[in-house]
Amino acid sequence: MSNEQKHGFFSRILKTPSTSEPADSPPDSTAETASSDMMTATAAVPSAALAPETAESAAPEQEIATSGRGIFRIPANSMFFNLWDEWQQISPDPQPEAVLVMEKPGIQPVPMSDKEIEEEKQRLATKLLTEAKKRYRMSHPQDADILDMDADALVYVAKGGLGAWLFLFPPVGKGRGITYENIQDAMFSETVTYGIDADKLIKISENPEYFQLFLIARGVPMVPGEDGWISEKFPHDIENTLTVDQHGSVDYRARANMQVIHEGDVIAEAFPPTTGTSGMTVLGTIIPPKNGREEYLSGGYNTTISEDRMKLLATTDGHLQYRNGVFHVQPLYNVFGNVDYGVGNIDFPGDVHITGDVKNGFVVQAKGNITIDGMVEGAVIDAGGDIIIRKGVLGDGRAVIKSQRSVSAQYLENCVVYAKESVSASSILTANVYSDNEIVVRTGRGTIIGGRLTAANVISATVIGSRSERLTELFVGEYPFVKQQREELTKTLQQTEKDIEAVEKNIRYLDIGDDVDEDVQKAMNRAQLLAKQRLQKNIFTMKRERLLKQLKELEQKRIDIEQCRIISDVIYPVTRVRIGDIEQTIEHLSHYCNIHALQISDKLVMG
Repeated sequence: MSNEQKHGFFSRILKTPSTSEPADSPPDSTAETASSDMMTATAAVPSAALAPETAESAAPEQEIATSGRGIFRIPANSMFFNLWDEWQQISPDPQPEAVLVMEKPGIQPVPMSDKEIEEEKQRLATKLLTEAKKRYRMSHPQDADILDMDADALVYVAKGGLGAWLFLFPPVGKGRGITYENIQDAMFSETVTYGIDADKLIKISENPEYFQLFLIARGVPMVPGEDGWISEKFPHDIENTLTVDQHGSVDYRARANMQVIHEGDVIAEAFPPTTGTSGMTVLGTIIPPKNGREEYLSGGYNTTISEDRMKLLATTDGHLQYRNGVFHVQPLYNVFGNVDYGVGNIDFPGDVHITGDVKNGFVVQAKGNITIDGMVEGAVIDAGGDIIIRKGVLGDGRAVIKSQRSVSAQYLENCVVYAKESVSASSILTANVYSDNEIVVRTGRGTIIGGRLTAANVISATVIGSRSERLTELFVGEYPFVKQQREELTKTLQQTEKDIEAVEKNIRYLDIGDDVDEDVQKAMNRAQLLAKQRLQKNIFTMKRERLLKQLKELEQKRIDIEQCRIISDVIYPVTRVRIGDIEQTIEHLSHYCNIHALQISDKLVMG
């Protein structure tokens, strides 16, 4: 058989795909195999100077120049060395000692780990010794002459099928040397059909090297897919940090003591695993791919998983907590104790419950309800819902309580209170209280002393004023919230008008027409600036229209003055009352008062 025929034979084995091979089967690896001189397993110590029985002791490890993976030496007392000695006597060149290397450095490695190579080394050594023993006994029968025996090729396939090695036994006596057909038969016997180094096999058959180990085929390993993973957008625990302003001052009230989250926010995101890539053994068997393991999202209270199963979302506003291995969204933020330097200011999108007091200088804001079991000192409490202060407010002239619904407290002293719906307390002392509906002071002592109270419809109390004739002012018939909103909208509208005027001035400056000569670049820049200014004018104009509409709606809110009331069992002088535009000062002690206005007579009635 010619070299072309030999090479073509192995090329057909390597390149002719099986009909059952899938489309993603690994590519042919023949072109990537290393050259012959890089694959020969050799050692550096000439065996001619060593007798077989002393080879092990006479060749210390440091004298062995061979390096690589899967290095092993044949025991000196094995029949392998008997064959070795006979071959050395007839070989024209001395052979190296039987130190074999499965993989020398510098060659394309077999796709196996060091551990796998070491395991295969033991199996390969056992097979070589067994075959050598068998061959020696067959060629050296007892009480008979040595029989001639042809050279033989042994092919060893790794357990996982990712590598195959060739070993040549020399002829015995007058036996024939190795032939290409011998190697071909050995390959067939082990069904090695893939990843074969055809050029290497041809060179070995033409110039055989006995007692050598050759890596002659490599498989393609299966590449497993990567496991899916989860990216958490929030830490499990939040560190209580302090805020430092631009001047280096520390705000001890502004502590980051919670993880605020809003409805629809992504808490965690899952990333899918990747699919693996199939491999191929040297036996032509496809190694099926192993896909990555999928990671699944899980959540706790007030969370949900998106339809594509890739995101964990919050279903409500609240603060995020990590407990028992999952995230929870709590719409209620609990403070067990006082709001002080250990807690810091609170700004929360849900409800807040404080079991202690709120100390001087701190701010508690919530979009929901705020419940305080203790008292409030000179602090700011701002809620989108109800505010409940079970003890009361000692504001020291600094406390501000503001609710978009109602405020309820045991007492209100030296503070400012705003409530869109109602204010209720057992006593109000020297406080400015505003409500768009009613102020009711009927429980407990039910007293209003000093300060200024303004309500849209009703102010009702058990006692108004005091024996010391402290000035107390009660106003009914106007919307405090509406008035405040109207003032804020008016200021914003005035600023918007100024913005429109400034933009129109810029437009007039940029819109100079075609009568001015300028280069192309300047003309383009001017056109871009002009377009931006016109867009800005449109934005400001729409904002002005929206503000005017809101002001008009507020102006349309009217109060039926004749339905407004100031009700009290006792009113002490000096108390100033006003309903609508009708004002009166009560200078005498009055009982069981139901003060209302008669617009026809422009007077207040005490009945």
